[in-house]
Amino acid sequence: MANTYAEMSRLSKEDLIALYDQEAQSTQVGLEFIKQEIWRRDTDRLNRNMERMTNRIQRLTIIITILTVVNVAAVLIEVLVERLPIECCLRCC
Repeated sequence: MANTYAEMSRLSKEDLIALYDQEAQSTQVGLEFIKQEIWRRDTDRLNRNMERMTNRIQRLTIIITILTVVNVAAVLIEVLVERLPIECCLRCC
């Protein structure tokens, strides 16, 4: 006889694995179960790939942001230097 949903919800993951192993000895595995396991493994692989890609995009975004700030600072410095009167520059040197 199968456990109720409430009983299954209260079991820990280790208990569920033990129950599964116990029931698997007297149960024939159907094709749907095998298809679901293949699908689960494919999904896990895709999730890992997506996580790696997300991390790479995050690093690239940070690098682009830093380079943009450096670029803006360089342009501002150049604009400010061009606007300084020549007399001021000559007095400092």
